[in-house]
Parts: sequence; structure tokens; C-alpha cells
Amino acid sequence: MESIKIGTQTYELVADGYQLQQDGGRIIFQPGEKTFEEIEAAVSAATSLVLLDETGEPLASRTDLVYAGRMSKQKDYVIRTEKEETAAGEDGNPVYTYKDVTGTVMIAEFRLPDLREAYKSLEEEVTNTQMALVELYEGGEA
Repeated sequence: MESIKIGTQTYELVADGYQLQQDGGRIIFQPGEKTFEEIEAAVSAATSLVLLDETGEPLASRTDLVYAGRMSKQKDYVIRTEKEETAAGEDGNPVYTYKDVTGTVMIAEFRLPDLREAYKSLEEEVTNTQMALVELYEGGEA
């Protein structure tokens, strides 16, 4: 099953849990042993979202999205479907049924940053660059 790395934390995705489009979307994942507050702190601080395959290899990465400030916890969510052999047919072939496996999930929403956020980030970057230049000009080390 695929997983999602949100910042430095990795969580197991549910089936169809990676629902990001060009301008944002949501990720549906299993919380594991983490509390709502721990997950929200990690999601709020995240600067990257990396979709991982079953072996932990990256499939996709997003660094252009920010947490939209909306996260919910949902119980009894269908995590996956399992195939079970229930009997043998008259012809001797197995008969299968499909069973939904449910559990608790977290649903976190992401979006593109708005212009104010982009401006603030650039302003901080320019200020840091200006301070480094001033320090270099005054004979110090940046």
C-alpha cells in the first residue's frame, strides 16, 4: 500500500487517499499511534508532500502546496477491500466475496498559497539576504 510523507512524518494512505490536483486537494491517511494534535502540528509545519510506493520509493512530490487549515478525523472509513474465498461453486471453482475493511482516518486539505503568503515568504527571503549583505559589507562573515 502507498504511503505519504508529510514533512518528516510518514503515514499509510487508504485506497485512493492521494487526491491532490494542480491547485490543491486532500490526503486521506491512517493516523497510526499519533494524536490529532501531533498530526495537525506536523501537517501545519510541512513544506513538502511525497507520495511513496510500497517499498518507500518516491512516486510524486509537491512542495508548492500549503496546509489549508482544515483537517478532520473520521471513524469507520473504508480503508481497503479484501477478497475472501467463501465457498466452492458447483463446478469446483472458488467463489469469492469482497469485504470492506474500515478504520479511523485523517483527512487533511491542502491548497496553493495565496499572494499574501507568497509575498511574506519573499519579503523574509529579501530581508535575510539584505542582513547578510550588510554583515559582509561591515567586514563580518555571513
